Amino acid sequence: MKKKLIIAIIAAAMITSACGSAKSGKDITIVDSLGSAAATEAEWENDGYEGPVEQGAASNESFDAAASYIQKTAGKVESVDYSETKYEPGERDDSEKYDAAAAAVRIDAAISGYSMKRVKTTRADADGAVMDFYVWTDTSTNNIAKIVSIEYGSSGRDVKEFYYDNAALRYVYEYTDNIYGTAYKADYSAKGKKCTFKDDAMVRCENTENGVTYNASDYINLDASTKTEYDDLEKELVNRAYINYVMLAAQPGIAKISGYAAHEDGGTLKNVHVTITSVAHSYTTEAVTNDDGFYEAYVPVNTDDWYNIKYTYGDYPSKEIDDISIRPGTVEYCPGTVYMTPEGEESVHKNPVYLLDVSSKAPSNLAADEFEIVTTYENNGESVTPVLYDLKKGEKENKNDVVVKISSDTEFKYFLTDAVNAKNGTFNSNAMSLTGACVKIYNKDGIVASFQIPANSLGAVWEVFEIDGGTIIPANNYFQDAVTEALFS
Repeated sequence: MKKKLIIAIIAAAMITSACGSAKSGKDITIVDSLGSAAATEAEWENDGYEGPVEQGAASNESFDAAASYIQKTAGKVESVDYSETKYEPGERDDSEKYDAAAAAVRIDAAISGYSMKRVKTTRADADGAVMDFYVWTDTSTNNIAKIVSIEYGSSGRDVKEFYYDNAALRYVYEYTDNIYGTAYKADYSAKGKKCTFKDDAMVRCENTENGVTYNASDYINLDASTKTEYDDLEKELVNRAYINYVMLAAQPGIAKISGYAAHEDGGTLKNVHVTITSVAHSYTTEAVTNDDGFYEAYVPVNTDDWYNIKYTYGDYPSKEIDDISIRPGTVEYCPGTVYMTPEGEESVHKNPVYLLDVSSKAPSNLAADEFEIVTTYENNGESVTPVLYDLKKGEKENKNDVVVKISSDTEFKYFLTDAVNAKNGTFNSNAMSLTGACVKIYNKDGIVASFQIPANSLGAVWEVFEIDGGTIIPANNYFQDAVTEALFS
């Protein structure tokens, strides 16, 4: 498909996914992460990049568009199918030596100024393999600037990072990683393919796994096998890049809220009525618990909003959880188990509280550069192993209460693992989900974040959050594979 037609299709898709206006601009810190790719203003001007006019704090997807999408689809996300060739490469200039790596550096340096959404779906052409997409949109143009696709397989996470300039593909970084959840921050050190595109043709591709670099200017001198490899990779990446773009431009950011309702004396409750209400918008959705006491509902993801949840059951007094924030990047949120108590009886259970209470002090006396991570369980926590993984040092700790020192280059990830079932080769058990695990993070002033394990989930790994410098980044990913021995050894 020719470039003008591709752009027209993308523009049409964007109509259904309009973003709000960009907020006030702020300074951008430039990070030269690509080594050979210089990241100076002069080189940006020479690389042909036509990036955003202004950068600002991340804004939100249209709330109304997301609410309308949920109403029409019941929260179902379209599967992605790469089996059909919908988009073809443009005409290649064999004399071209252009490298767009600096454009990728610029986009990553400015990424905090874009709106972000996360979409979890499956591959229709690969037996329902799980796909995660992280999408960053330049709100001054409504064009997607970057898409990270993550596919989970037996060899690890297949990651492809697509960079776009005015809806046109410019750069792809492809690699396999067995450390879960690195999509928020590009890791240019991972070995893989770094490919440059111009006019929808691949003009350069560096394979850092085998040290081979292909240039369009050398194409005529390549042997037949290498030419076929070059052509096939070009076709695959162009087709994927625009299938992803068109689908994700039309897909708003939504999240599933799910949990359980139970009787004070134990046992789940059927037919508990759950009402979820937006505080900042006129939006209400409802659900009813099933035979297992489980419920789920979908809501728009929006940084300016928060949600209140009300539980009612017959003549029992209602219960409420207020001020739940569903931040961008969230695809599932679990408020835990809510216990319903008959009139006149006192509850021995504490319902989850999500307003961060700064008066709740850390168990330890912490310094200004320390976080304390505390994990507790409602039941059967002895089968769960926490893993604090230091990405810089490749070291880990397995404690339910751990203190870490924070600096500007700190990179930690925190997981809970079902080590018992994993050692037996069972990676799709719901045992860990039933523990009611709660992870809280404290600084010297008190609690700063709280995470509840997702309800009714199958898997051996729960990726809870990441610490990047002094920033806590929620992850809340559940995995049924255990390809990395780093978590279980």
